[in-house]
Amino acid sequence: MAKSSKMAARQGKSWKWINNYNCNNRGRLWLVWKVHDVDVDVLVTHEQFIHVKVHIIHNGNVFLVTFVYGLHSVRARRPLWQGLKHLAKCIEVRGLNQLKSVRPYYSRSNKGIGDVIWEKLKLVKKAVKQLHSQEFTSINSKIDKASDELTSIQQSLAHEPDLLELQKKEKICTLNLKKWLLIEESALRQKLGFNGLILGQKLEDIKDIREEFVKFYSSLLGSSSTKLESMDLPTLSGWNSVIYHGKFLISMAYKKLMGMHPKVYWRRIVCNNKASPRSLFVVWLMLSKKLVTVEILRKWHVQCDMLCVFCQSADKTIEHLFFGCQFTQDVWQRVLNKLGYKRNVTNHNNEIDYAVRSSRRKSDKAKVYCKLFAEYIYAIWLQTNNRRFARNQLDEIMLFRQILFRVACRCFNVQRQLLL
Repeated sequence: MAKSSKMAARQGKSWKWINNYNCNNRGRLWLVWKVHDVDVDVLVTHEQFIHVKVHIIHNGNVFLVTFVYGLHSVRARRPLWQGLKHLAKCIEVRGLNQLKSVRPYYSRSNKGIGDVIWEKLKLVKKAVKQLHSQEFTSINSKIDKASDELTSIQQSLAHEPDLLELQKKEKICTLNLKKWLLIEESALRQKLGFNGLILGQKLEDIKDIREEFVKFYSSLLGSSSTKLESMDLPTLSGWNSVIYHGKFLISMAYKKLMGMHPKVYWRRIVCNNKASPRSLFVVWLMLSKKLVTVEILRKWHVQCDMLCVFCQSADKTIEHLFFGCQFTQDVWQRVLNKLGYKRNVTNHNNEIDYAVRSSRRKSDKAKVYCKLFAEYIYAIWLQTNNRRFARNQLDEIMLFRQILFRVACRCFNVQRQLLL
């Protein structure tokens, strides 16, 4: 609003201007004219249009003009349509016609160039329909076909993992499956938006809202229950438990839905750590014992090499992989020596206890230790997959330097001095 006044002042005294900032802070409509040539009388100012009476000074012609800037949603344009209906009635009563123009028309009702453009648009519509019928019908069947092809190739790869031709086919099938999944998601989004415009309604009754929640989560979880106890308002202490200063908070509703659970003792390793998000995610999986190792794959009846990729002398369990293998012990020992810890690497549970105690301290050394712990877990896990699938190998020194570099990039200058 303030900038609009400054811009108008630059036009000079020979120009006049009006806008619709009094109806909307964003304005959007500006009307500027020369005072020596045209006299403009504003009749209606609206959020989405300005209706004026124009008088041409040199020939005396007088006519009415409506300048329209429609908003982007159907709901926002309803006031525009109501206002234009009133103006349209006036045009019909007075027997007025559309204003002639020398530029091309894009409406079917216009003649000349407009008809040519409309015919071209109809041809485009026909081509789009043909493309849709040929390429995008039976999306579900195409997804199933792509999934079956990928499964077949992956089963062949389990017997011949070094065959390059199968690896290339797996990559192509994966991209094809992702493409059809994205197409399906896009189609569902469009369908959902269309149904929302037709069937969408605002639920205000508490009973209707509760039933809508139950209906959604029942379909999502596949439950046949007719009610969801956790969404019962008396159980949730009423709507006041999820309303703050008169507004509904999704965070409070989420906490109510999740319920109260005991806190894990290692939570500070993840929550108070400034390491990279990807490393913290892997640490969380490791601490939760959800990291997919050969021990878990064995439970899933997946056939794979059970030996550790580093030492080839023991099964690749979580306890052995990170702090039991000689290779990983050498890497972690270098990390401890760099920070000045005069102790040897212990077993898996003891090292986690050391990390838990460091996460509760506020010193720079303790914070750097937690970052190194997270980046170390992530680097070992990444190197494991690289050795098994990509056949890439780093020695202890290169892996140690890589961990230091990742931590140094996320440290302040004071903390970075501990890594020099």
